[in-house]
This record gives sequence, C-alpha cells and structure tokens, in this order.
Amino acid sequence: GVDRTPRTLTSRKGQVPVTVVNDGNQRLTVVLRLSSPRVDLPAATQPFVLEPHRRVTRRIEVSTRTTGRFPIRVEVLTPDGRLVAQASVTLVSTAFDRVALLLAGGAAGFLLVWWGRRSGWRRRDAKRPAKRPEVAEEGS
Repeated sequence: GVDRTPRTLTSRKGQVPVTVVNDGNQRLTVVLRLSSPRVDLPAATQPFVLEPHRRVTRRIEVSTRTTGRFPIRVEVLTPDGRLVAQASVTLVSTAFDRVALLLAGGAAGFLLVWWGRRSGWRRRDAKRPAKRPEVAEEGS
C-alpha cells in the first residue's frame, strides 16, 4: 500500500517523500509511477526492493506551478507493468507566487509611507513652538 499522509511543499520545487508499505509475505521489486495534472513529476522511479512487512520511502523531485492542494496519483507497479497498489496522496504547496509577493511588498510600502505622512512628519512640524522675536531688555 501507499501512505496517504498529505505532504507539504514550501517552495516551487523540492522533494516529496512517498512511502510504500509491503504488507505481504513476499519480497517485491517495484517502481512508482506518479501523475498529477498540476504538479510536474518524473514519469517513473528506478526499480527498488520492498521486503516483506517493511516500509520504504522514496523522495521524488517535484515542482508546482501555483499554490494550493493537488492530488497526486501514486501507482506501485512491477517492473513489467503489473499494478500492485495505487493511492492518491495530497500535495499542499505553500510557496508564495512572485506576483503575490510583489503586490504584498508594494502594499506594505504604500502603507508605511501613508502612515508616516499622516502621523509622523506633520505632527513634528505642528509641535514646534513658533519662534518669538527676541526683545532686548531696556535698562541693562
């Protein structure tokens, strides 16, 4: 079987762990085939051995085009293509889009300038005491 725990990717590209479990009594040589319409994935992994009653985790290089939650179909196959197991694993991509970062940075800059003009610069000018002309004392 395949561990269905959701996986999180914090950047556009990275490695996602896929864990395969052999609950049977026989040693298996398998490959993983992954597919998703919105995640870039390798076609298949290199063959690897699953010992009886063991778990094996493979780290798969992936990249996403956008942020969000994406299903990845994982198929466990024998090297000759027979299906052993399949499952859907959810990939949660939390990478910030460059456009979103640019908009957020621009908005923050605008707010800082606006706040500075409203509260800081004008009040400083208003709090300065007006200059009084100096009057010379008579009789000194």
